Amino acid sequence: AVMAAQLEWLRRWQPTLSSQPWRIMRVDESVYLLKSQFSDTSYGVCLCDFHTIYQELVTDRDVSRRCKSLNPKVEAPPSRLLSHLSQSLESSDQQCQWSIEPRTDTGADLLIATIRTKLSGLPFVWRFLLQKAGDRQVDDLNF
Repeated sequence: AVMAAQLEWLRRWQPTLSSQPWRIMRVDESVYLLKSQFSDTSYGVCLCDFHTIYQELVTDRDVSRRCKSLNPKVEAPPSRLLSHLSQSLESSDQQCQWSIEPRTDTGADLLIATIRTKLSGLPFVWRFLLQKAGDRQVDDLNF
């Protein structure tokens, strides 16, 4: 009975952002911890600068809108964009250029992580708009 219950749990289990491991990410002279979770319709990204955890959760509709504003020449379905972003985050490819900057002029604690890559041969830019995670959200992230 225990084995059947475990198999049923494994069959139904879906990965979440909190179940993903933290990875070390170096940008210029700074070191961060990064965790991400992508599906065909959304993503969640967390970035930690060892003082604060920032996160962003985005759905496919927002992915399409942001892609159009940042990359007007790129036409791709959200699932393709999400797959490309996921591969870019997990890759240590030198073709992938990162920059990270705090944004304090909005009154909110915001960190903008920009990635520059190529998507089907075209220049591709993405901005992760990461907001400071609240205490409850930090607890849920298994930090």
